[in-house]
Amino acid sequence: MPFHDFLNRISLKGVQHSYTMERKLVSSSLKSVIARNPIVSINLSILEERLWKCQKLKDFLQIHAQMTVSGFINDSFAASRLLSFCTGFHFLALDYSRQLLNQIENSNTFSWNTIMRAYVRRNVPQCCLPLYKLMLKCDLVPDNYSHPIVLQACSLRFCVVEGCSIPV
Repeated sequence: MPFHDFLNRISLKGVQHSYTMERKLVSSSLKSVIARNPIVSINLSILEERLWKCQKLKDFLQIHAQMTVSGFINDSFAASRLLSFCTGFHFLALDYSRQLLNQIENSNTFSWNTIMRAYVRRNVPQCCLPLYKLMLKCDLVPDNYSHPIVLQACSLRFCVVEGCSIPV
């Protein structure tokens, strides 16, 4: 079975609905953090410094809130750095990383690859293929890093035929 036929069989009904709903959830959950913490302007060097020092969930939520309020979350490079940090540490659930991805208006392939790689690393490869399909539906072009991630997810799920049909 060709890989695209396999992707068409994967339902996006729940994924697309959660994509829009998660945007609203992130906004409401950040309001409480913003109310408790003063907002300081943030730029790339401040972001890097704070992420480097970040040890607790509270610190991360404050960084995320500051980026959201300041609009810095719309900078695709800065947002991808935050997302990469979010997926790299296990004190944050991957659901939160997905919510963060959904919040980024102009997400790039790197951001999507970061989430897919995190699903594979945390042994949840079944979430990788629907996400890959959603990435394609969002008109993002997979790069040389996307295909190995999807292939690894297929191998973990023993989806040999689908893995062999991925266009590389």
